[in-house]
Amino acid sequence: MPSYDLCPTVSIAEITRQIALAVQHVAGVTEGPLSLSEHSAGGHLVSRMLDRALIPTAVAERILHVVPISPLSDLRPLMNTSMNEDFKLDTEAAIAESPIFMTDRHALPVTVRVGGTERPDFLDHARWLSEAWGVGLVIAPELHHFDVIDDLLHRLWRGRAGRVRMSKTNGGFPSLGENMRRKSGTIRHRIAGTALALVLIPMLAGAEARACDWAEGAFWQRAEPARVAARDEWGGTPLRRAAGGTPETVAALLAAGADPKARDEDGRSPADLAEDNPAVRDHAIFWTLNQVRFD
Repeated sequence: MPSYDLCPTVSIAEITRQIALAVQHVAGVTEGPLSLSEHSAGGHLVSRMLDRALIPTAVAERILHVVPISPLSDLRPLMNTSMNEDFKLDTEAAIAESPIFMTDRHALPVTVRVGGTERPDFLDHARWLSEAWGVGLVIAPELHHFDVIDDLLHRLWRGRAGRVRMSKTNGGFPSLGENMRRKSGTIRHRIAGTALALVLIPMLAGAEARACDWAEGAFWQRAEPARVAARDEWGGTPLRRAAGGTPETVAALLAAGADPKARDEDGRSPADLAEDNPAVRDHAIFWTLNQVRFD
C-alpha cells in the first residue's frame, strides 16, 4: 500500500508529485482502464492528476473518468487558516496547486460531486471547479461531507457488482478495501487530518456510469490483441469481467477479438457470469456469448 510524506515535512506540491508517481506505478503494474475518484483533500489531489506535467499521456489515455468529491479547488483561502503553519503556502504556491488555475490539462471526462447539505465552503469549491473546467457538477440532495461517498458505494454494489470477484473465503462479496486491493489498488494516508483514498476503479452511477461505459468500450476497441487476451491472477479475461458489467463493453471486446470460450480458474466462461447480470443477460449480445456452449 503506497504512502507519501506529510506536511510540514514536505510541501503540498511534493505530496502531489508523490501521488502522481503512485498513479504511474499502479498503471504500470495493471492492465485496462482506470478511474480516479476521491474526497475532500483527496478530491484536490485527483483533480491535480489531470496536469500534463504530472501524468504522462500514455497513462492519461487509460483514465476513463475523474470524479473529485467535495474537492478543495482553490488553496488560497488556506493561507488565512492556522493549518498554513504546516502547509506553508504563499500566493504563488497556492495558485500553482489550485485545480481551478490548471490550464494545461489532459482532456478527460470529469464529474464534480458534492453533498447538498455540506458546509458552504465545500459547495463553493465544487462549483468553482465545475465552472473553471466547464465540467459536470452533481449536487447530491440531503447528503453531507461525511456520507456523500456512501451513496456512491451503495450504487457501486447495486449497479456494478458484477465487476468484483466473489470471495472464496466467505462466499459473498469481499469488503470494499479487499476488492480495491485485488482489483487495482488503493493509496491511503492522511493530510492535515483528512483521509485520502485514491481509488483506481470505476465508482460511478447514473449518467456518469453510462459515460464511463462508453469510454471503456472505446478503450477496448483500440486495445492491442495481447491486452484483450490478457489473464488476471484468477485466470479471468477482460471479456469475463465485462460480462458482469455492460453490453457495450462486451460488444467492444468481442469486436476486438476476445475469446468467448475462455474460462477462468473456476471453470466459468463469460456467459456463465453474464447469466447473473441482467444488463448483459437481457441484451442481444448475450446470445453471442451463450452460443459457444453449443458449438
